[in-house]
Amino acid sequence: MSPKLTIAVAIYNLENYLDRCLDSLLNQSVKKDVEILLINDGSVDKSEDICKKYIENGLSAKIINKINGGLTSVRNLSIKEAQGDYLLMIDGDDWLELNTIETIFNNIEDFDLLCFGFNWVFKNKVISDERFTEKKYYSENITNTIFKNEINTSVWNKVFKMELLKQNKISFPEIKGAEDYIFVYDYLKVCGRVKKITANLYNYYQRESSLSNEKNEEFYLNNLVVLNELIKRTKKTRKETLDFYGYILTNYVYLIRDYLKKDKKDILEKVNENREEIESYLKVGKILFLNKISFKMKLRYFKIRGKYKR
Repeated sequence: MSPKLTIAVAIYNLENYLDRCLDSLLNQSVKKDVEILLINDGSVDKSEDICKKYIENGLSAKIINKINGGLTSVRNLSIKEAQGDYLLMIDGDDWLELNTIETIFNNIEDFDLLCFGFNWVFKNKVISDERFTEKKYYSENITNTIFKNEINTSVWNKVFKMELLKQNKISFPEIKGAEDYIFVYDYLKVCGRVKKITANLYNYYQRESSLSNEKNEEFYLNNLVVLNELIKRTKKTRKETLDFYGYILTNYVYLIRDYLKKDKKDILEKVNENREEIESYLKVGKILFLNKISFKMKLRYFKIRGKYKR
């Protein structure tokens, strides 16, 4: 009989952070009917030894060692190896609240996706995500939940139904650093019922060395690629909404404004290619008369439109 839930942990050179994650798994209030996969993505530090230590001390888990291939490869292997009815994918430098599994079991029944709250954990402060202050249910226009910014686009605070993943052959694209966006969008398209709860169950540790915090040239390129992929997918399904248009515009503005502040000697040609595609989609006339977009956001867009291209 398959377990109800698989928790897949992505691990790569996390010897300084892993204990906190594994402690949170070891001390869960509910431990039965759960499969835990510790996926070691070719770590060259003591991460594997730490995993073995926790298993020896009572953590019911399986270690899967693989050649380093990046987070996308770990996520896709999680889907392939998971035996549970549902799947939660987390990162080994983050940790769960001790009632996470219990809360999931109490809320997942009859739903295709469960979304729960989370905390951003900084060195000197903790901030809770305000999108999860109210319980909500969705059964129509489900993809619009991300475009209205009612849920986030990360996977680690979401429980996915394995049957839907397998039937629809949903996997992570080969985009380093922004792969969650497309995966969540593709999954929402096949969902029938989504539940959002207020419990903050996930602690997202903000490491200064993480890809999203470094924000190098690759970070901007990947996010531009993702915006273009969303545009292509949404146009194909003919489900473009004003919320979607505003979502693309807002994310593009914040991304490029930040990008243009960087001291860059060379601008990647692919960055410009993706910028041009997005700006051709964001029609000036449509933006001017779109009430959902604030005047300030419109002004910001026109200030950056076409700027700094070579």
